[in-house]
Amino acid sequence: MFALGIAATVAALAAPLALAGPADAATEPCDSSRPYRDLNGDGFEDVVVGDPEATVAGQPEAGTVTILFGDAEGVMGGGSRRVLTQTDLGETPEAGDHFGWAVAANRTSIDGCYGIIIGSPGEDVDGKVDAGMGHVLTINGGPNDDIEQELIDNVDQGDVGGNVEAGDEFGYSVAALGGSDEYPVTFAFGAPGENNDGGVVNRTDDLGRPSAAVQERQGSRGLPGTLQAGDRFGEVIQFLNYLPVADAEDFYLYVGAPGDRVDGHTAAGSVTAISKYARSRLITENTSGVPGKAEAGDRFGSSLSGSELPPLSSLRQFAIGVPGEDVGKVKDAGSVTVLKRYGPTSILKAITLTQSTSGVAGIVESGDQFGSAVAYRDDRTLVIGIPGEDVGRVPDAGGAQILRIGISQLSFPSPFITEDSPGTPGAVRVGNRFGAAVAGLPSNDSVSVNQPRDYGEAVFAITSPNQDGGSVYVLSSTEESRAWQPGPEQTGARFGQSVG
Repeated sequence: MFALGIAATVAALAAPLALAGPADAATEPCDSSRPYRDLNGDGFEDVVVGDPEATVAGQPEAGTVTILFGDAEGVMGGGSRRVLTQTDLGETPEAGDHFGWAVAANRTSIDGCYGIIIGSPGEDVDGKVDAGMGHVLTINGGPNDDIEQELIDNVDQGDVGGNVEAGDEFGYSVAALGGSDEYPVTFAFGAPGENNDGGVVNRTDDLGRPSAAVQERQGSRGLPGTLQAGDRFGEVIQFLNYLPVADAEDFYLYVGAPGDRVDGHTAAGSVTAISKYARSRLITENTSGVPGKAEAGDRFGSSLSGSELPPLSSLRQFAIGVPGEDVGKVKDAGSVTVLKRYGPTSILKAITLTQSTSGVAGIVESGDQFGSAVAYRDDRTLVIGIPGEDVGRVPDAGGAQILRIGISQLSFPSPFITEDSPGTPGAVRVGNRFGAAVAGLPSNDSVSVNQPRDYGEAVFAITSPNQDGGSVYVLSSTEESRAWQPGPEQTGARFGQSVG
């Protein structure tokens, strides 16, 4: 495969993106008043779903990304849709690119325009196999809110402070934060294959200026830890809200390194909390205040999610998946560590959840991998993916547990979910691995403590990437449960591998 190795901001590089939505909907301006995740400016919230193994123009596993637009009733993803390939971004779809392996929707300009951040970790760049590429598509990004213009940025490691190398898998994870009022957008791209799978995260607030980029790696620039082959630092990344520091913007970027060797234990795993101004911190199961202990194969940090409380709240929560955790003598049963009150330099209270926790459905079984995926939808409601769960006598069918984590107790607002639950599009089958990926899509856009928040529909998205080309089960806060699936003209492969 060959891909362009230079970053370019291109207006209408290819045919302009068809901005779908209700025909009579007025276009919202690109500013901080625009609804959360409204990609096309019609006033309704949209969602993005990746299928990185979809065949495109005869190229297997080239990958697609589907935008599901909101409808006039306020149903997220209930309107028309648009399927994107690399062609829409000025690139050439090639076998194994895995376009859509990671997706995120966020404001992508300081003007308040929403856009999509996409990872293609299998992209070959200048002949370097699986070097990887990231893409940023800003919709409605032209001057004077010109809806016919989009801004496209295709970036590789050379464009964000690093070197393009084979096997880096740049774009394996993507994230962005900011982009309203006075706060610039900060982009982050994980490249866990860098340095023999040691890993690196590239972040920048200026995609067109490589000198503005910063490379975050363990043991460098004040970051704790030691760079080691196999750490996979950057396999998972999670931004949290800005915090005001001396009238300047700040962020917290949490980076999972599930392969990290901790105190001699291979693949025990770690999470690094990175701040622009405060001291960064390394968190492992051997960290004071964190329950449990680091053990080989735990893979602490395989999944990450922060709750949606205002950034200065002392009740904020952060969930860390540990799918390789042995519970007693049960191998790879899995667990989730929840930091219930924390900051980047302190942990005041933390708990561990397993399938032996009172109220959690199921029993502890080998290979369940409880915690392979985690996501908050709001301040305290968490979904946990259990893709290795056996349902009855059906192995690895998968399941998902939703729970609300209060100050002193747990509650369970939804029954345990499998593909036999009402509204799921498929059925329990061997190897479906339902819950392999999950997402929490809140209906708010809070970047400061004092900003009012507009709640609408909020959803949990639970994927079944092995179910007939892939599907996403949607559990809504206001609507009946439903599903997102490939459209009638789409041939899905792993639809739902990523959701944003």
